[in-house]
Amino acid sequence: MTVHMSSWKALGLVAVLLAGLLLPGCVVVAQSNSKHLGKPYPGSASLQALELGKVTRETVISLLGEPTRTTQLEADKEQLVYEYRKTKDETVVIFLVLTAQKKLETTQRVFVM
Repeated sequence: MTVHMSSWKALGLVAVLLAGLLLPGCVVVAQSNSKHLGKPYPGSASLQALELGKVTRETVISLLGEPTRTTQLEADKEQLVYEYRKTKDETVVIFLVLTAQKKLETTQRVFVM
């Protein structure tokens, strides 16, 4: 009978070891992707260079590029609109426990008249 019990103990020990190897506690996979939709938001130096009443349309376009759209405000006034969008996708997977996804979209606008 003693031989029979020790073989059960050995079998139990092997089963625990196999479970430990085949079913690791938590496998965590995290992934994060960011991308700009269009051009990236300009740096603060470019925006600070736009002095109110002192820049021309050509200067604005040389600093910021072509606008996303323009709006005619008056016969002699035009508004240049720049839109910048960025998305960030995050995924976290904890094997056999949880999967979480988060998507963040940021939109920024610059209006120049």
